[in-house]
Amino acid sequence: MEPLQEADRLLVALVDDEPRIRAMVAEILHDAGVADSILEFEEPMAFLEHLKGEAETPDLILLDVHFANSGLTGVDVLPFIREEQPYLPVILLTGMEGELIDDAQDFDQVYFIPKPVTPEHLLRMIRFYLGVGKKSAKRWAELSENLEEHKELIGVLEEELAMSESAIGASSPS
Repeated sequence: MEPLQEADRLLVALVDDEPRIRAMVAEILHDAGVADSILEFEEPMAFLEHLKGEAETPDLILLDVHFANSGLTGVDVLPFIREEQPYLPVILLTGMEGELIDDAQDFDQVYFIPKPVTPEHLLRMIRFYLGVGKKSAKRWAELSENLEEHKELIGVLEEELAMSESAIGASSPS
């Protein structure tokens, strides 16, 4: 797979409690030229603290679903991620499917990749999901712009209606 252009390379947050998985994913992303930087976190609370306190926001989050010693799942931290970054793409990495993955589908811009993951599959899915995210962001921007235009038109109509009502009131005999 062709590397991304330098301007398109990502800042990726990788949140997984298995050092072996973090090392493998980081190597895949670096070797493929996908990531300029990878922020690695062993447990989700450290990542959430980083997300709240740091000015630099990752372009993508790769988030494990099952953390052995934290008492939280990756799905448990999604609402907290969404508080800080409502539309940041999150890819859940999981060896299991089921209810947790179903719960994750309630959030926008959340996808999942089953473990074990091959380098080709991981890269293909990252590119696919980022493309979906860009399209969604563009559509959201267009909808927001249309909404603002409609609000302006409603304001103009309300002003014209008020002027018409006052003109009618002024011309009618008392």
